Amino acid sequence: MTEDEKPTPDMRRVTVRRVLTAVVAAGLLGVGAVHDAVSWDGPVPREAPRAQWLAGDFQGIEAPEVVRMTRAERLLATATDLMHETRSVRMAADIRQGQRRVRMDVRIDRAGSCAGSFDGGLGNRGTLVVVAGKEPEAYMRFSSVALAELQRMADSRGSTVSARIRARIEQMRGKYVKAPSKGADGLAKGCSITRLIGSGEDDWKGTRQLAPVRREGRRVIPLAPSAADGDQGVAYVDAEGKPYLRALKGDDKDMAVDLGFSEYGKPVTVRRPAAAEIVEFADDGSMFSA
Repeated sequence: MTEDEKPTPDMRRVTVRRVLTAVVAAGLLGVGAVHDAVSWDGPVPREAPRAQWLAGDFQGIEAPEVVRMTRAERLLATATDLMHETRSVRMAADIRQGQRRVRMDVRIDRAGSCAGSFDGGLGNRGTLVVVAGKEPEAYMRFSSVALAELQRMADSRGSTVSARIRARIEQMRGKYVKAPSKGADGLAKGCSITRLIGSGEDDWKGTRQLAPVRREGRRVIPLAPSAADGDQGVAYVDAEGKPYLRALKGDDKDMAVDLGFSEYGKPVTVRRPAAAEIVEFADDGSMFSA
């Protein structure tokens, strides 16, 4: 964080509840659910609070309402419109809960499909493909480093677990593991622009504009909820040209989120892996169940 990006007291008290709901509770902290296979005893992500702030479907707003909007409210409304209208966007996410951390770098298309990389720590690293639809599909290909980490974790649980996981890892090597339906739905929520941004006048009403700062070489305007609003979150939009949403930052008790958005409109193609590249395990809560 640079000197001109240091948060003011007001910025420290704000977080992005919609993003915590749509991204964290949706399943990104559980992107590496394979830990179940080796009796992982880490903390289970709690359900995030209901979203209250960052949202807006501003289609059909009448002129008198626009006139009543402050500049900060119009900036957030326009940034939300631009996000909804884009054909694609790149999202870099860094999410923490206690000692757990998940990082993702994915390109999302307008339909809600996405593809990219994820890193959820030990045994949770690789590439991700989410295919949107009425019944979304999600596929994860774990890196060789992640597979080795999983095996070491399994070895520490005794010979029976070690042998069982070794067999499963060999099935996974170089393949995409198809996520169970529940996990796929959660990951799809995290790749849906509509679910991330949402809609509703109450989500932008009372937005405040803070002093411009620089983030990653861009001059951006921080937008925060009203001082009286119990919700917390800071959105950063471009200070020059169209106010594209560039970042969302915040924390909520033991949870913190930092999302960056770039490459608006850049062509992206997301395809389901070829059948020969897919491996699927029992849909019973653990993709490694015997």
